[in-house]
Amino acid sequence: MSRITILFSAFVLIMTSCARIQQPLDLPHERDSSVPTFQTGPSPSPSPAPSSEPATSDRPLWTEVRYAARCDTANDPSTCSGHYGFTVFNSGKFRIGPAPEGQVLRDFLTRAEFELLNSALISAIRAHSSSHSYSSESHSSPTEELFIVQNGIEERMPIGMATWREVFKQLRQLSRHYYPDPFPNDCIDAAREFEKATEASKICAENADCVYLSPDFLPVEAENLDTVVIDDCSYITPLAVANAFEAVSHQLKLLMKRDLARRVCGEKLKRKSCLQEKRMDALAFPPLCIEKLCQIAPTASGVTQ
Repeated sequence: MSRITILFSAFVLIMTSCARIQQPLDLPHERDSSVPTFQTGPSPSPSPAPSSEPATSDRPLWTEVRYAARCDTANDPSTCSGHYGFTVFNSGKFRIGPAPEGQVLRDFLTRAEFELLNSALISAIRAHSSSHSYSSESHSSPTEELFIVQNGIEERMPIGMATWREVFKQLRQLSRHYYPDPFPNDCIDAAREFEKATEASKICAENADCVYLSPDFLPVEAENLDTVVIDDCSYITPLAVANAFEAVSHQLKLLMKRDLARRVCGEKLKRKSCLQEKRMDALAFPPLCIEKLCQIAPTASGVTQ
């Protein structure tokens, strides 16, 4: 074989090897999880961008309404129902106070009471927004005031307009029904001191810290309970849930504070407006750690019958 033939054969062999190297290797494909996977089929219809504000239909017409009465200054303000304010929230909860030293009472309207008031408020708000033909004198009253909060803005309502008379009437009745006589009083102050004493026992880091308590402030497993009393109709709110360790540590102090509050209250211990104690299903609503405090699940409380 001539030298030229040998060199030509070697050249052909080298070029064939280079071509094989440049071809892609048929290896199993491994997807990089850090790379997003895109759909190759028809694209779904894009979802509308979320609005920066909720739809008007989703906004409640009112969030809270506050009624206040102004009795004769010659009388003791503590005997004037509504003097320190009576506020109803759109959850059905109401608040009495605060009094000068911060005394506050909280409770819920009955469902029937709330529905009547809500209906009157909605009618008044709609009539008010469609007509503003009232005089400035209709805004004020020497004896009563009404404020309503809508979209975070508080507005004083005109007592002289017929559209608001039913709202005033209902709030006046509710205030007289739920206001203690007098407010504040020694029983409410003693109950407030007991509530302050319970705060250290409610501190938590997670839901597992929280348990139900027996009337003696000892932990009770939920499966051993049918129901839990969350309102016994007294001014002293039951300590139904707490941090298990903290409750045991503070048990003696809690027992003494509650006993003192009960002795101070005496015959005034029970709230005249409360018809029956309120209970909740212990298994259905386990205690929760909310904002670092053991609490009853929010869904377990609300407007009650």
